[in-house]
Amino acid sequence: MPVSLGLNALFGGPLLALVGFAVADFDAGRRGTRVLLALATAAWAANVVVYAVLGLQLQGIENELVSAADLVAGYPAYLAAFALLAVAALALAWRAEAQSARRGLMEGQNAEAQDAHRRLLARLATASILAFAALFLMRFTFYMSHLTLGLGV
Repeated sequence: MPVSLGLNALFGGPLLALVGFAVADFDAGRRGTRVLLALATAAWAANVVVYAVLGLQLQGIENELVSAADLVAGYPAYLAAFALLAVAALALAWRAEAQSARRGLMEGQNAEAQDAHRRLLARLATASILAFAALFLMRFTFYMSHLTLGLGV
């Protein structure tokens, strides 16, 4: 499971960093933002593979009372929900980046610039919330598969 923890950090961390940058009104630059989003996207794809392999291995892990697959009977649905929530988060973050790049996120204190900044912050915060919901869902399945007497996964 340490691989998934690292991938979780590489998926959620860049999205949270972008929210922090937006709150601090720090411009990471178009290239820096795209690097962070590409990192998050690659980590998500790798994480889906890791979780799918784990799902396949659950069937063979059991004790005299129960199998790990029985403890997480809905694992395929959880994995699908993780993938969909994460895709929504990434799509929203990439869309926010594209729109801010198109507008050039106007500098200044005029009302239009402030409104654009608020929309960017809202999109990035929503993307981060969706990403963390996806991550917590899979952490929950991990704990569901471990919290039993004598079953060590």
